[in-house]
Amino acid sequence: MANDAKASAERCEVCRFFYRRQGRWSVCRRYPPTPGAKGAKDGFPVVAAEDWCGEFKPA
Repeated sequence: MANDAKASAERCEVCRFFYRRQGRWSVCRRYPPTPGAKGAKDGFPVVAAEDWCGEFKPA
C-alpha cells in the first residue's frame, strides 16, 4: 500500500522532466533522445501523466 501511495504522489505529470503534449501521451526529458529501433521513431520516452519511475524529481 505504501508503494501505491508513493507512486501516486510521484507521477510523471508532477515531475520536472515531464513535457506535456496534446492528448493522452507526453514525453519524459530526463535523458537525451535516443535512436529508435528498426521502424520506430527516434526521441524521448513516451509517458502518460499517471505513469511513474525511479528517476522522479519534483517540478
